Amino acid sequence: MLWLLDAALQCQPFMFSRSFATEVLDQAGDGQPVVVAGPVHAMAALVASHPVLFNAPFAIAQFLLAIGLVFRRTAKPALVASIGWSLVVWWLGEGFGGLLSGHSMLLTGAPGAVVLYAALAVAAWPRPGGDGDTRINERLAIGIWSGLWVVGALLQVLPGQNSGEHIAAAIRNSAGDAPNWLRHFDTSLAGGLPHGMALAVALAVIQTLIGVAVLVSGFARTAAVTAGLGLAAGYWVSGQALGGLSTGQATDPNTAPLIIVLGLVIAAGVGLRGQIVPTVASFTKPVDGVAVSRYARLTR
Repeated sequence: MLWLLDAALQCQPFMFSRSFATEVLDQAGDGQPVVVAGPVHAMAALVASHPVLFNAPFAIAQFLLAIGLVFRRTAKPALVASIGWSLVVWWLGEGFGGLLSGHSMLLTGAPGAVVLYAALAVAAWPRPGGDGDTRINERLAIGIWSGLWVVGALLQVLPGQNSGEHIAAAIRNSAGDAPNWLRHFDTSLAGGLPHGMALAVALAVIQTLIGVAVLVSGFARTAAVTAGLGLAAGYWVSGQALGGLSTGQATDPNTAPLIIVLGLVIAAGVGLRGQIVPTVASFTKPVDGVAVSRYARLTR
């Protein structure tokens, strides 16, 4: 569904114009080290020379990834292609999410949405086993979630984004092209934020706790995922302006929805373990031996 959404966004009229290259791709390299900015600007110049010729394959590729993931026979090749495509776009289309610019926060979309597509594809790789073997690797999903929030905490305390003023400015900038109601809400929120480092430190501490607590099973993990889902939703509204989906220039929904998907994957895994226990007990009563073998087939 995420790749299908991206394919639809790539079919917007703006994407077939030269402005897509100059206003979206090229700007991803601004303020970055030469090793990042050079290839990004070169790619932007190439797309600008023939925007329709390049953008049409972009949209088709994402549509094929979406379709390929649906069918069992093509799921693995589609996952491999998804990882490869994501990493190339993360480099040449997003400039590594601006991580090397010194002005990148989870609030505004770090580390870049497309790299989370690759992370989810790795976690979704089918495990060896029987016919029902299509589950996400929960341990890997937890590791990705933990690393994401801890890195986000580190980014939050870097110079240039470690104060209330910096956070307020980031929210106001993201709201520039948002619908009127959202722009009014975000600018009002930004105007009411406290000055100084207290807010940035508080966000860094919260993000660290979300990243660390998820490693502990039970209540701590549930609390971490719940808090992360709420904070990601807040970031999507204030900081990412709903991914700019209403502007006609968005290429993806930004990182917050991807973080929410990852959190729901972990929450589903935790919930399923709790539900399996009574099911096992009911199937292992010495009443019907066939029921036991049927359960074994269901869980293989």
